[in-house]
Amino acid sequence: MIDYPWQDPPEQERLVVRLYPGSNASSSIAVLEWVGEFFVGIRPAKESEKHFVPRDPMIFATPGLFDLMINGYWGRGFENEDIGIDGIRDLCWSIALSGTTCFLPTIITGDMDFMLAAMSNIDAACRAYPDVAAMVAGIHQEGPWISPMEEVRGAHSSAHIKPPNIDEFDRLQRASGNRIRMLTVAPEVQGMISFIRQVVARNVIVSLGHHQADKVTIEKAVEAGARCITHLGNGCPLMMPRHPNLLWEQLAEDKLYATIIVDGHHLDPATVKVFYRTKPRDKLILISDAIPMAGAPPGYYRWGNETAEMLPNGRFGFHKSPLLIGATAPLAQCLANFVEFVNEGKTPVDYIHYATKVPAVLTGLSHIVSNLGQPGTPATFVIWRWDPVALKLLPQRIVIRGRMIYDVEVLPTKVSLGPEVEKHFLRNLVE
Repeated sequence: MIDYPWQDPPEQERLVVRLYPGSNASSSIAVLEWVGEFFVGIRPAKESEKHFVPRDPMIFATPGLFDLMINGYWGRGFENEDIGIDGIRDLCWSIALSGTTCFLPTIITGDMDFMLAAMSNIDAACRAYPDVAAMVAGIHQEGPWISPMEEVRGAHSSAHIKPPNIDEFDRLQRASGNRIRMLTVAPEVQGMISFIRQVVARNVIVSLGHHQADKVTIEKAVEAGARCITHLGNGCPLMMPRHPNLLWEQLAEDKLYATIIVDGHHLDPATVKVFYRTKPRDKLILISDAIPMAGAPPGYYRWGNETAEMLPNGRFGFHKSPLLIGATAPLAQCLANFVEFVNEGKTPVDYIHYATKVPAVLTGLSHIVSNLGQPGTPATFVIWRWDPVALKLLPQRIVIRGRMIYDVEVLPTKVSLGPEVEKHFLRNLVE
């Protein structure tokens, strides 16, 4: 078991930071101050303090990122049957070390006993380890109440997709320790509108995904309490009318938040730009939807009875096929891609709210994920280095609830690559 750096937080601490990459203006240099686990505030740096800011102008601070949808990372998955609570802890640290300090582990459609075990495992890890509890903000249950249509269900097992059943949802919620915060469903499935009302009454956010609903059905779902769209532009029919179709209907519904995967493979740049320009700025959310193979080196991998390939650019799909298997980019890379795709000549700071504040508002967690230095909120933040040429956003220091868990120079915390990579590996791309 790895001895992770999770000691008592300092009684009192401060740090001089840059708020905007590329700027040494006085207004961009500030002092973060915290006591124990919580911020007491942020203030402009005094002239005598400014020399403490990193000399590299591309190093800056933001709140830690918040991912509403992540299945796994760095060779481990939240659904792995044999992962145990220590494996869950390793997985959580690998995610946190990418700069995503708060997240919703995502459990997808599967056998009921399998999903119950995954829920119980996450709950047990949160109860056993305070560091895991500080990172896990809830659970996102995706399915099994989605469309059975092959091109819509995606990676979800058709054998376990089923009609809605509130008793089954309650069983999952009990197994999770009441941690399910978000549920993805297909609204057109028979009985789903009533099911949405029941789930919403249990204070769980309902999101529409892996569906093929029409305008009227989407409107009924929203009226019943649905508030979000799961990975807009994915998990939908490959072919649909030019108009109307479910993409335009969901984009046009201002009551719905929209989550999008900007890994460079699930959505093309033009589509991302259109979604960004169409959705209200307080209703768009970046997610990773990363799978356990995220972080695996380029190569060929065994995937069921077929061969998959991880390309150097992070695309993970079937060999010689246009079909993707899953996302592998961390949320920080999705944010970096977003800067490039919307092409407004700005930096990650200008869009950071799509991966922090907006998901926090949706989930009712603004008291946990808030503006940098907000008094009374957890002292959780990341010092990044922005490389606009390579499109890389790399953590230099990570602080969670007042505790420094990573520093590129003095505390280079690492997590070993998990067993899922070796389990599936076949051979290198070039031999």
